[in-house]
Amino acid sequence: EAFSPYVISEELTPTLYKLANNGFVFNNFYQPNWTLSTTGGEFSVMTGLIPNWIKSSNSFKVSANNDMPIGLGWMFRELGYNSVAYHNNSYTYYGRDKTHPNLGYDFYGVGNGLEMPDGSLWPQSDLDMMKVTVDGYIQDYVENGTNFHAYYMTVSGHCNYNWGGNDMSKKYRDVAEAAYPNYSETVQAYIACNLELEAAMTYLVEQLEAAGIADETVIVLAADHYPYAMAEGDTDYYNELTGLNDSEKDTSRYRNTLIMWCGEMEEPVIVDTPCSSIDI
Repeated sequence: EAFSPYVISEELTPTLYKLANNGFVFNNFYQPNWTLSTTGGEFSVMTGLIPNWIKSSNSFKVSANNDMPIGLGWMFRELGYNSVAYHNNSYTYYGRDKTHPNLGYDFYGVGNGLEMPDGSLWPQSDLDMMKVTVDGYIQDYVENGTNFHAYYMTVSGHCNYNWGGNDMSKKYRDVAEAAYPNYSETVQAYIACNLELEAAMTYLVEQLEAAGIADETVIVLAADHYPYAMAEGDTDYYNELTGLNDSEKDTSRYRNTLIMWCGEMEEPVIVDTPCSSIDI
């Protein structure tokens, strides 16, 4: 949710830094503004298709009524994999209860089998989502040899970016303020809530390593969209975060980081070819 390259720091986010710099390194990766918020970006990442408005609906919601045989869930399932998908928000939001099973996933969200420890939080914890899901498919692989393809749509990086409107920002407020004392509250809060994503990815990598299967697992991480909520008011706080002076009319606004990493990689593979979410 609303991931951007500017949350990656060797000091504050060592796991994201490792994944971004020691796997495939995409120097010209973009997540465009599809004008469909999260569901548009998610559709582009999951299907390789350009999302669009279709009358009063959108591509992802309409796709639930069509066969989607090239969805990764189906493709891996046909190879004998356990294909599961998780989202730490309401399972019906954006119609995921229909779209994700239609891509071949056993889908679990809040209200549909994903039991989060504290349902009062907004946004919910990415780390908690990992803690209540990862062990199941890892153990099934270790004990029974069942390969897994697990898809996650995170939510901890969701706006609003302030200390009162984001429980994940509040959780890491002291860390962000100490590391970036000269930034505005908006920028500090955005960085802070992404520290929960860092915690989630750290937990995931640790569990894979503990099970001895990090070398057999590929991790891919991509944004649904850049954090456009930082630029919706009178001040473009995204420019403060990036140090640039661009706008949503500029290609640079949509430059992002695509993570593609496996534990057995001995050195990074640099990719300079321009690419975007539909290429994943």
